[in-house]
Amino acid sequence: MLCKGGTLNKREKIREGLRTIIRKEMLYLRHGREESFIGQLEISLTYYLHSQGVVIKVEGELPSVFGSNEEVISAYEYKQKLDGYVKAASLVEE
Repeated sequence: MLCKGGTLNKREKIREGLRTIIRKEMLYLRHGREESFIGQLEISLTYYLHSQGVVIKVEGELPSVFGSNEEVISAYEYKQKLDGYVKAASLVEE
């Protein structure tokens, strides 16, 4: 999908990158090296997605409802703790 000014949005850029990688890696299949294709495709896609800032959402505990002195914080303070809270893991271990 084109954004204002004719530029691709982030999702479309990632999709186009994925298409490019898959086309390139299809050469392994043409030469009868299926195992090489699968392994290389996985590596290429993982590193490409990582380079684009894609992360995996992971499940985990929400922030504590207790403050620094072990007192229960207000609903407003808790909402502030939750704003922007996303637990994520990188696709590539660094």
